[in-house]
Amino acid sequence: MKTFIPTLRIAWLFLCFCTFNFLHAQNLDPSNNDTTITFQRAFTDLELSFTTTNPTIGQWESGTFTYTLENKGNTDATGVEVRLYYVNDVVPVGGAMVNTSSGSYRSRSDAQFINIGLWDNITVPAGGTATLEIELFSRVPDLLFCAEVTAADQDDVDSTPLVLGCGGAGEDDHVTFDATTIAGCGFFRQYPNAFSDDEAISLVETSDEFLLQATLETSEEILTLDKEGNLLSKEVVSIAPMPTAILEAVDSQLQFLQLAPNGDTLINELLSVDYPNPTAIVPNGGVRQVSDGFVIGGFIVDTDASQMFRAFFVKTDLNGQSPQTVLIEDLNNTLSIFDIVEDSNGGIYIYWGTSGNFSLSGTSADLSTTWVQQFASDTPSTTVEDIKISQDEQTIYVAVTDNLRGEVFAYNTATGSDAGSGFELISILPLERAENRLMNGLLPLSNGNLLFSARIFSNVDRRFVYGIVDTNGASVWLQTIEGQAIDIEPIAEITDGGFLFATNTADLQVLKTNALGEIDPACNNFVSGQEIDLELTISSDATNIPIWTSATFTLTLTNNGMDRATGVEVALPIDEDRFVQVGGSMVLASVGNYFDGLWSDIELDAGGTAILEIELFNKSNNLEVFAQVVSANQMDIDSEPFNGLCCTANEDDEAVVTISSRTNAIESRSIMDANLQLYPNPTDRVLNIKGLEYHNSRYRIIDLLGRTVQQGQILNAQIEVQHLSSGTYFLQIAGEQTSAIRFVKW
Repeated sequence: MKTFIPTLRIAWLFLCFCTFNFLHAQNLDPSNNDTTITFQRAFTDLELSFTTTNPTIGQWESGTFTYTLENKGNTDATGVEVRLYYVNDVVPVGGAMVNTSSGSYRSRSDAQFINIGLWDNITVPAGGTATLEIELFSRVPDLLFCAEVTAADQDDVDSTPLVLGCGGAGEDDHVTFDATTIAGCGFFRQYPNAFSDDEAISLVETSDEFLLQATLETSEEILTLDKEGNLLSKEVVSIAPMPTAILEAVDSQLQFLQLAPNGDTLINELLSVDYPNPTAIVPNGGVRQVSDGFVIGGFIVDTDASQMFRAFFVKTDLNGQSPQTVLIEDLNNTLSIFDIVEDSNGGIYIYWGTSGNFSLSGTSADLSTTWVQQFASDTPSTTVEDIKISQDEQTIYVAVTDNLRGEVFAYNTATGSDAGSGFELISILPLERAENRLMNGLLPLSNGNLLFSARIFSNVDRRFVYGIVDTNGASVWLQTIEGQAIDIEPIAEITDGGFLFATNTADLQVLKTNALGEIDPACNNFVSGQEIDLELTISSDATNIPIWTSATFTLTLTNNGMDRATGVEVALPIDEDRFVQVGGSMVLASVGNYFDGLWSDIELDAGGTAILEIELFNKSNNLEVFAQVVSANQMDIDSEPFNGLCCTANEDDEAVVTISSRTNAIESRSIMDANLQLYPNPTDRVLNIKGLEYHNSRYRIIDLLGRTVQQGQILNAQIEVQHLSSGTYFLQIAGEQTSAIRFVKW
């Protein structure tokens, strides 16, 4: 016990000595009661901030936002998640995320927010940072949006994650963006006779102007517009005419001539095709010039080979010499070159085709590597509308149209392999008219996505659709302009993030949109520039049309506006419950074409008039015929196309006529001669006619659909009907009556 007590004293003195020295080393005063000693644990302290390339982002403008997540703690932060709340005011530009230094980014939705950007799986080391760059697009003025840390594996010493909607603003793991924006405008304008001829349009953009250029045979024509689409000037610059290429088959060789505009011979070469003993050589693809020479396509006929037809092309130098033959072994058909694109390395991609069957072949610049991809349509009317190469030159896009849909196929340029089974860009509703062509054009974008446009036009539907798909064919956005089947295609990305569309025609149309394909409706610029005033009327050659009889109707279309109207279409819906068109009886179309209820391809000068006469067969007691303008390339100053409903005319581009019929006209009697009778009725072979005033009259037999099924001259007051199918018919006799006599064929 005596030994233990001194030992405790020594230990106590040693502890006091150590405590004094520790406090002295920390410069702490032990007499100060406010001084505390904290032994720190591991912690994280996440702070979120951002910068932007467009701090005053305007409506319909985009900007790149860089989010920086800094960890000011003393241990690594793992499993971190950041949400970007877009709501409806701001949306990400599809595919435009630039970079994440850690983690991954994707878009999602939940019940509260339509659009959420989710940046997750982030690791931020102690004292380190992680960054996300993404391009965002504003759809409203006075833009407000925010972001916050919503999850992490560790606690944050001064913030609470997942407050939702950035309600915890004021904490350092939240950030809010507030900008007063300036509204921006797109436009859709018409410029009739802008160019001398139809030709592809190219764009040069300056800080305040668009220069649209068309290269014609002997001139370059340049149209200058301001950024609101107002026409500023037109310039025509003379250029030297292009040489003419002539290609002919001479035995088993090709005669290649190139003539100068003055007729001088520039190239005259006899080209051998490297193929043993061909039966015939057919130069079916013409001559196309590439950067270092000419490409001449066609097919070889070999009646002794297993493949009777062999597609081929010959490439020469710029002098038409040093020919090299490339046989496309897999193409056993009479194919012809439809189009060629060339990459920056001199690689050539050739689109071949016949009706309903298409192929894409590619070759390296030295012709050492060649591949081919084929695809066949399920309809023979399939055509190719466009072929483009992506900006990174990794993908060839081929736009295909048939009477049911529009599709785009993507091919890898390195291997020629199909990128999946090809992807359908947009589901387009089946059309009533097989001759409709849908896809307008393609534009590969700088971010790897693809911009496309298409038009839909039938008797009941008029739309222009355009949109963007990503590299997997998934839709990024889609826009629709109702009531207008505009034949325009995308030609360029523009500096404000939007896009420019234009026609390849002399009557120029230009559409400018923002990055989402939208036009600010407050700008009132959707259709402007040229104005027309279309007025439609309908009249008939009869004031009363008995049931089961026909009459001629006249549609008169007048342009009361100050400008020429082009691309006008008028719909005359055929209601088979009330009337039908008498087959083949369209009397006159002074302008345009008529088919199956659609009067199309109408062009009218200011003050001009167009007339359509058509014969209709009445099936109802009170006949109403309704028609309306459904499309035009220019804006009508007082009417909107394709917005009417039968049978009321609310605008002057709509018209309706109502004509009553005699209630007893169904009876088998003549208006002129009540004694006119048919017997036997029903009949199986011959109709006898009693009471005829003119015994050699012409006659016509009409079925219940208004179709003329038999016509001729009456002989001996009889008509033979044994060839008709069983059913109910109506007999009209020239000079005897204006009504029809019903009879039944057994």
